[in-house]
This record gives sequence, C-alpha cells and structure tokens, in this order.
Amino acid sequence: MSIPAAGGVDSRWNTQIMPRVTGNFTGTTDEIIQWAACKWGFDEDIVRAVAVGESSWRMSQLGDYRDDPAKCAPGYGTPCPTSFGMMQVKWTPPRHLPAVQAEHRVQHRLHLGRATRLLRGL
Repeated sequence: MSIPAAGGVDSRWNTQIMPRVTGNFTGTTDEIIQWAACKWGFDEDIVRAVAVGESSWRMSQLGDYRDDPAKCAPGYGTPCPTSFGMMQVKWTPPRHLPAVQAEHRVQHRLHLGRATRLLRGL
C-alpha cells in the first residue's frame, strides 16, 4: 500500500513511517494497547484513556456521521460514519484507501498502530 503525495501528505510517510505500521503483534486488546503505546512513545494509560473516551474500547464503534456522499468510505451510504474503531480514526477521502478503512474495522493491532502513529503527529 502507498499513500499518494498529493493533498498535503508528507512523502516521508511512504518511506519512513508506513514500513513501521506492520500490525505484527498478537495478544489481548490491553496487550495490543501496551504494544502500540510503547512503539510510538506513549504512556499506555494515555492510549487506554483515549480508547475509553472515543469508544468505550469497542472496535466496532462508528462515529462522526456525515450526509455528504463524497465523504463516505466505500460501502457506506448517507448518513455515513467517517470515524472507525476504538480510537475513532478518521477516514478522509481521497487520502485513505478502502483497505485502511477496513483495517480499522477488523484488526485491533493495525488500528491501534495507526491511531498511535497519528497521535504522535506522523
């Protein structure tokens, strides 16, 4: 997967950051939170607090519904969610690929890895 450099996306994402978002970890939800926090330099309690505040630790959580079909992730009609998963990572077209949205819905480790990377500002 590669993110296009258009639309303000920093080209370093593809060369420096994306290779580090592997999802190569298995464990309980709390163990995955600890792993993601450690990987991106956060206190695990901060990541837990964000997860509780955003979704009550529900990976299936959908939020930030919009009525504009142009802002909908593939497979959703209006009103459509634009935030996904326990950390409520925002799906914003055209930067995000459909696979990113799907990963946030079903894979804790990829979702938490991406979410903590975003919190880091990378």
